[in-house]
Amino acid sequence: MSKNILLFRLFVFLNCVFQIFGQISYDLPAGWFRDGDTQYYDIGVDYATFYEKAPSGFLKSHPNISSLNSDLHSTLAQGFIPKDYLGKQVRLTCFMKYSNVLSSIGLLLQVHSVNGGFDNTLNKNSIVNGSGDWTKFENVVNVPEDTSLISFGAILNDEGVVWLDKCNFEIVEPPDESVSFPFPKFEPNVNNNDFHNFLTYPINLDF
Repeated sequence: MSKNILLFRLFVFLNCVFQIFGQISYDLPAGWFRDGDTQYYDIGVDYATFYEKAPSGFLKSHPNISSLNSDLHSTLAQGFIPKDYLGKQVRLTCFMKYSNVLSSIGLLLQVHSVNGGFDNTLNKNSIVNGSGDWTKFENVVNVPEDTSLISFGAILNDEGVVWLDKCNFEIVEPPDESVSFPFPKFEPNVNNNDFHNFLTYPINLDF
């Protein structure tokens, strides 16, 4: 048997191994972290399902978790100190795909400041559930000068699967005057030292 045939067969074998075992990874890129009831969800990157180019991030519930607690949820999130966005209005856009979502998904965008605030698609739109192909989600939020941290990502409530890909931040100019400061959520006097380990800009927005 020739060397070329052996190499070809090795390539085919390794490709099959990748197709079977290499489609997902539970190692998240730098900047991303898991939050919420993570013991009931698989969270990682998916090399087989993506918006434009591999990979994407995903959240997938364990089977039948609704029988345990209907309030379970988890997030695939990132946080950064928004030094370039202080005093600005910011738009976050991401593409999301979802499958067999029992309750809801949302695009999380959260502002930590003295006055505090919280904003995501679940507050502004109808509950997103069921199944749907890649869809553009966006949130616009004001970032006060005293903001200590912005966190963002995908949230999955209850059962289902959601993929997140191709996120982008941009400053809204001129600002949309219909966007009010986020409603109060956190206690005042947030200490900037609490966030000294965070980056000062978002990274790996397309995983």
